[in-house]
Amino acid sequence: MIQNGVGSLDHVVLYDATCGLCNGWVRWMIRLQLKQGVKRVYMAPLGGQASQQLGGWSASHDRVVYVRLGESAEGSTAVLWVLSTLWGPKWWVTWGLKVPLPWREALYRCVAGGRRWVRACRPLTEMEKGYVLD
Repeated sequence: MIQNGVGSLDHVVLYDATCGLCNGWVRWMIRLQLKQGVKRVYMAPLGGQASQQLGGWSASHDRVVYVRLGESAEGSTAVLWVLSTLWGPKWWVTWGLKVPLPWREALYRCVAGGRRWVRACRPLTEMEKGYVLD
């Protein structure tokens, strides 16, 4: 959990703040939470203060990380954990976690490998900034 002025949070997604794909995913998670009317997951850029407090991930780390209740997951597992947290247990999330990790990671690398081709990030709105830690 984050302490020392940032607050006490149980669910934080660490992402590459310069990646258009990651930026779009962050916006999607924020919109979903706004629609649900509840704030379940906060986001923080890799290398920022929250990232350092949660495990010391640097800005050069190139995989999404999800920290929940003191545990962390990276890559495909992190994506499935986030979907499970935001949407609740769905059969496809449960199925996805049963797929062998090397297969899931291969798919994750295919998607993430092309992320730099996605258009540039646009600045977050003031409302969206309420979900992002520094």
